[in-house]
Formats: sequence, structure tokens, C-alpha cells
Amino acid sequence: MNEQKNQTFRFLHVLTFSCLIFLIVSPAFGQENSTESDENAVILDEAQVVELGLAHSRELALLQSNITVARYRLDSAGSLENPELRVRDLSTRYFTEGFDEVQLGLRWTPPRPGGLSQSEQTSRVELEERRVRASRFRQELIRKIRRNCATFSMLDNHWQLANRRLQLETERLRIIEGMVKQGNRSVVYFTKAKMWLAESKNDLSRIERQRNVVLRRLQRLTGSETPIHVHPAPLSTLTLPQDELVRLALENRPETKLAVQRKQLALDQYEFERYQRIPWFSMIEANYHLEKDNTDWAELMVGVELPLFNFNTGNIRATRQAVQRKDAQIEVNSERIENEVVEGYNLYMEILEDWEHFKLEAESMIREAQNIIEQARIHRSLYPDEVLELELTVVETEKMLEDKRRQLRHALLDLAYLVGLDDTAPLTR
Repeated sequence: MNEQKNQTFRFLHVLTFSCLIFLIVSPAFGQENSTESDENAVILDEAQVVELGLAHSRELALLQSNITVARYRLDSAGSLENPELRVRDLSTRYFTEGFDEVQLGLRWTPPRPGGLSQSEQTSRVELEERRVRASRFRQELIRKIRRNCATFSMLDNHWQLANRRLQLETERLRIIEGMVKQGNRSVVYFTKAKMWLAESKNDLSRIERQRNVVLRRLQRLTGSETPIHVHPAPLSTLTLPQDELVRLALENRPETKLAVQRKQLALDQYEFERYQRIPWFSMIEANYHLEKDNTDWAELMVGVELPLFNFNTGNIRATRQAVQRKDAQIEVNSERIENEVVEGYNLYMEILEDWEHFKLEAESMIREAQNIIEQARIHRSLYPDEVLELELTVVETEKMLEDKRRQLRHALLDLAYLVGLDDTAPLTR
């Protein structure tokens, strides 16, 4: 029986030692590269990273140029058409046989009633649509940059905690190895300590990889050729009630203004179709005649379109129905925005409640653990590996705190996006 136990012990020892070599030694290269990149990195705050991202975004620049084009088109919309110059009886025989007769005239097609306002409103709706796309893309880009900044801040703290954990796990393995030799700990503790050390190595490597991914993402978003390190933004808390958030969203979201402009366009289209039933000028022409015997005179020609066969009933009904639908669309749009804000608010409050409760308990536990650690080191009331176990518990708790802090920051950024704001400052005043 003793021989079988010894064989089992040797097998476990060889197995864990092999795993230790494979899992622990490899991450060292990633840590060295990360250190080199940290030395060359540029430290910026969150606002500076956002400015770089907005200046670098080609898609945002394209959307803004589309707004400029639509604004120029609006300047030309709703203008009167130019008149047509007409010349009649003009022939080359005037140069060979003498002047006989010529007629000069101007023909102008007056706009239909309501046509100019409809054309102008159509261009205004197109401009507003492009503004909505550019505004929401800009706010989404800002949210993406700020979320990545918050994630990097969390991973940067996780990286420091992972290094601390690696030091503690290494020290614990050394202590337990000595205690096993003295007979104060069994080989089970020694095997677990090796696996925990391997896991701490893997955790450090995993955090370094995630951290580098976020750094490269920030480089792509900002167009920076050098690595960027973000100075963490302070964690702010929402102070506005839900009703105030909904009111701000209905004021700030560009979709609200677009819905109003579309309703006005529907009204203009309805009025234009109604005016089709009114007899209206198809053309107005003023002519002046010149003849050889010095007899000249002017004449006025007018053409009037009579609505005898097409009463435009179908288009009038369709545009009237469109006006009624636009009122419903405005209500649906407001309801959709309100639902989005309420859902974002409820999610934020749930995360905030979890953060406050966990933060209170975690800080209390950390203080108690640190007091126990200090007392144990003075009075030697605990084994050394148990003291390290408490220190590792503190590290894991701080890691969980950073993760919940990041979740709360993300939830507040999402809420600002739903309200239609670029920053969270108006929500935390």
C-alpha cells in the first residue's frame, strides 16, 4: 500500500511539474513585449482620445460632407424657374434681301401652388436625415471610444493585480514546499499550489492579450501609430431621475426633429395635391413684333390648365392618409425613445445597486483581511500560506471591484447615448 502511494505521489509530481513548465514559462515573452510597449506609449485622458477618434474617422467626415451638400441643395430649393427667351422669324434672308419681320418674346412657367414649399421641404427633410445619420454615428463612435477607455482602465488594473497574484502564488509555492518537507503540509497542498501558480501565469497572459487587443483597437479608432495608454476617468454617478432623462432624450435625439420635418413634408404634399384641382397657368408669354414698315406691337399670351378630366382624388386621399400616419409615427418614435431610455435606466440602476452593495461589503472585507494579516504577522497566529491565502483573496476582491466599476461606467455611457448626449457630464450634475 505504501509503495502504491509513493508511485502515485511520483506520478502526480511529474505531471504537475510538466504542466508547470508548459503553462508558466511561455507567458514571460508576452510580459516582456508588454513592458516595451508601455515604455513607448503616449498617456492621454479620455477626452483627448475622443478628439483623436473624431478627427480620424473617415466615415464621420464623409457624413459631414453629405450634410454640406444637402445644405447647398436646400439653398437652391424652392426657387422660381428661369423664363425662356424666344425669337421667331429670324432668317438669313435679312442679310441678302433686307429685313422683313422679327418677333421677340419671354415665356415663363409659373410654379404650381404649393410646389415651391414642397420642393424646399423635401430638401429640408433630406438635410435632416443626413444630420441624424451623422449625429448618431458620432455619438456611437464616442461611446465606443469611451467604452474601450473604460475597458483598458479595468484591464490595466487587472494586469497589476495579476502580477501581484503571481508574486503571491510564487511565494506560497515556496512556503508550502518547505512546509511539506517539514511535515506541516501534505503533498496535496503542494500540488494545488503548483496548479494555482500555473493558473496565475495563464491569467496574467490572458489579461495581457486582452489589454493589447484594446490598445490596438484604440490605435485603430484614433489613427495613432504609437501605443496609447488612457488615464482613467473618474467614476461618476447618475443624479437625474427617469422622467428627466426621458425629457432630455426627446429634446436631444435628432430622430424627434426628423419626425417633425417629415410631418411638415406630408402636409406640404397634401396641400400641393389639393391645389391640383384649381385652374392654373401653364405658361405666360410676352411677345414684341418688329416689322419692316416700322409697325411694331406687343402681345401677351396666357395658357391655363383646366382640371376637367383628372380631379386628383386618389393622390389627395393618399396624402391625407400620410399626414394622419405621420402623427402616429411621431407618437411611436417618442414611445420608442422613451422605452429605450427606461430600459437603459433600469439596467444602470440594477448595476449601480450591485456596485454599491458589493463595494461596501468588499471594502469591509478587505479591511478585515488586512487587519488579520497584520495581526498574524505580528503574533504568528496563522500559517504563512494561510496569510498568503488572505492576501490572494484581497487581490481577487479588488479584481471583482474593477470589473463592476467597468460595468457601471459602460452602463452610464450607454444611457448617455440613449439620451442623445456626447458625454455623461449632464447626467451627473
